[in-house]
Amino acid sequence: MADPESRAEQARRSLEAGLARHRAGDPRSAEADYRRALELAPGLADAHHLLGLSLAQQGRAEEGIRELEAAIAAAPEAAAYHGNLAKLQAQLGRSEAAEAGYREALRLQPGDPDALYKLAELLGRQRRLDEAILLLRRLAGQLPQDAAVGNALAATLLRAGRAAEALDLLDPLTAQHPGFAEAAHNRATALADLGRLEASEAAAAKAVEADPGLSGAQWHLGLCRYDAGDLAAAAEAFRRAAACRPASPLAAPYLELTEAELEGRAPAPSAGREETPEIAALREAWDYREAAGGAALPAFGFKASHLRHALAACRLSGLYLEFGVYTGRSITIIAEALSASLGAETPVHGFDSYEGLPEDWIAGEGKGA
Repeated sequence: MADPESRAEQARRSLEAGLARHRAGDPRSAEADYRRALELAPGLADAHHLLGLSLAQQGRAEEGIRELEAAIAAAPEAAAYHGNLAKLQAQLGRSEAAEAGYREALRLQPGDPDALYKLAELLGRQRRLDEAILLLRRLAGQLPQDAAVGNALAATLLRAGRAAEALDLLDPLTAQHPGFAEAAHNRATALADLGRLEASEAAAAKAVEADPGLSGAQWHLGLCRYDAGDLAAAAEAFRRAAACRPASPLAAPYLELTEAELEGRAPAPSAGREETPEIAALREAWDYREAAGGAALPAFGFKASHLRHALAACRLSGLYLEFGVYTGRSITIIAEALSASLGAETPVHGFDSYEGLPEDWIAGEGKGA
C-alpha cells in the first residue's frame, strides 16, 4: 500500500494532468483526473473546485455547484471559490445567492476585478444602477486603462439617464480606441440622449465602420435617418440591423413601420413574432398618428426631436411642467430647448412620486421599477 506522502504526490499529479486537459478544452477528460485526485486525497479543495468548473462547462450545473460548495467547505477563505460559485449561481438565475457569493469574494479579496465586474453586472440586470455605478467607478479607478471597464461604466451611466457623465468617459475612450465599436455605439446613444443628433449619427457610423455586424449601431443609424425624414435610408439600415440580429425585438418592427410608410399602408403584424410591449407601442403610435392626421404629421426617431417639435408648436404662455421625471433626460432636453428658443433660462418644474411604476411596463421594468 502506498504511504500517505506518495498518495498526496499522485493526487497532485492527477490534478496537474486534469488542469492541462481542462486548459486544452477537454473538461470531460479533466473530470476523470480530478475525481482520481479526490480518491487519492479526499477533501482536496483545489480538486473539488476544478471538478466543479469542469462539470459546469459540461452543462452539469447542479453537480458543479455541489463540488464548488465542497471546495469552499474545505477552504472557506479562498476568494476565487466564492467568486466562481457566484458565477454559476448567476447563470442559473439565482441572483440572491450570486450576490452573496460575489460579496464574500470581495470581503476576502477586496478589489478583486472579476468579482467587482460580475457583481456590477448582476446589479445592473436588477436595475440597481446606482450600486452598479459605484462598483464600476471603483474598478475603473483600479484599471484606468481598461477600455472594457470604462465602456461598461459609461453604458451603466446611460441606463441611469446620466448621458453627460457617460459622454465625458466615452469621448476620450473612443478617441483612444477608434475601433471599439460598442463604445462608439454607446457614444452615439449618449449624444442622442443629449439631443446632439448630427454628432450621434456620425458616432453610429463609426461604430458600423468598426463592426458592420453590430445590430444596435445599424438600428441607431436607421433611427437617425428616420428622424431626418430619409425613409429609404432608414429602411435599409433597419434591414441590416435585422439581418445582423434576427432576434432583435425592435429592428424588424421598425423595418416594417418604415416600409409601410414608404408604401402608404398600415404596418402589418410580424408573422410568427410575439406582440411584445415594444411592438405594441409602435403599432399604437401608428394608429394614433393616422387618426390625428396621418402622413401630414411628422414622425421622429428620437425623443429630443419630438420634444423640440412639440415645444416649438406650443403657443400658450405659462408654466412648463413635466410629470414623471425618472432619470431627468427629457426634462433636461425641455429646459435646454426652451432656453434656446426663448433666449433666456426658463424654469421647468418636474414632478415624480419616486415610488416606481404603478404597473408592469416593458421587459425589465415591472411594477415598482
